[in-house]
Amino acid sequence: GAARHGKGRTRFPARQRDAEARSSLRPLAGEGTWAARPRVLSRKILHLRSSRSLAGPERHLLELLPGLGRRGFAAEVALLYRRRPGDPAEHPGLARFAAAGIPCFQIDDAGRPGGAARRAVAERLGRGDFAALHGHDPKSDWVIAGALRMAGRRPREAPVRRLATLHLYT
Repeated sequence: GAARHGKGRTRFPARQRDAEARSSLRPLAGEGTWAARPRVLSRKILHLRSSRSLAGPERHLLELLPGLGRRGFAAEVALLYRRRPGDPAEHPGLARFAAAGIPCFQIDDAGRPGGAARRAVAERLGRGDFAALHGHDPKSDWVIAGALRMAGRRPREAPVRRLATLHLYT
C-alpha cells in the first residue's frame, strides 16, 4: 500500500526501495561502469488454468498476453485439461493460443487433485527461468503450490512470485 509522507506526497514502498537501490550505486572512478548492478528478474510468466473449454479466463489471457508481449514480457500458458468422455483429445484453447502466437501446452488432468499436474508443472519450472507463476482458478493455485514444493522451492524462499486471480463466474 501507499503511505502518506508530509506535504500531501504519497510514497510507494517498492518505488522507494528501487530508488534507494539506485542511489547506492556509484560509478567506478574514471570509468563509465557501475560498481554494482541491481538484480534483473526474468520477465517470463507461466499462466495456469484448469478447465475443459474456452471460457472467460482463457479469453482474458488471449486478450492480455499479446499486449504484455509487446511490453517485453514473455508468457506461456499451461492448460490443465479436465477431459470427460466425449471431449476432444486436445483442449479447445490450444489452437487459439497457437494462432495468437502464445506458447501453450496441455497437461491432462483427471479432475481430482493429483500429483501428475504438479509433477508436470515442477518439471517445466526446472526448464525455465520464470519470474512468476499465475494461477487463474483455485485448482491451478493448488497445483502451483505443490509444484514449487516438488521443485524444491518452498513458497517463502522461492525466487518465483506467485499470483492468484479468481475470475468471477456469472
